[in-house]
Amino acid sequence: MCPAIHRFLGNPWRVTNNGHRYADKIGGRFAGKTVLQYYEQQYSAAGTREQWQQRITNCQVTYNTTSEPLAEDTKLKAGDEITYYRLPWTEPEAPNFFDVLYEDEHVLAICKPAGLQVLPKGLFCQRTVLGLLQQYHYQKRSLEYPDSLMPAPLHRLGRGTSGWFA
Repeated sequence: MCPAIHRFLGNPWRVTNNGHRYADKIGGRFAGKTVLQYYEQQYSAAGTREQWQQRITNCQVTYNTTSEPLAEDTKLKAGDEITYYRLPWTEPEAPNFFDVLYEDEHVLAICKPAGLQVLPKGLFCQRTVLGLLQQYHYQKRSLEYPDSLMPAPLHRLGRGTSGWFA
């Protein structure tokens, strides 16, 4: 149990998140490969060949600079910047609060509950400490400390771990 100054209760989590954009800059290793080959090789854990074909067909893969959809047979060059847009999904349940242990205009120390992931990864995109810190900044911190920067975690604790961090 952490000795809290106060508890911040975030907004209720939405049923689905807003999706997520994953941006990549193509390195020399993938120069000359097609868009499909790139995603199939670089992100095989995120989908099968057929799933990547469907995502590309759905215009979920674009050039960063023009937002122009890419075809699966588009040849990539070193330095190309491309984006995959993951459609919105339902994230697993997670607490939507943290306890504030200490706060001034430069430092915010909190205690996170078990079950709350610190940073976006895998199935968690918005149901994270980072997401709650952003809410906290806009709803409270920026009003009390107008010159304060958006808080960001300096380190992380596993999702299943409760404890404090700054």
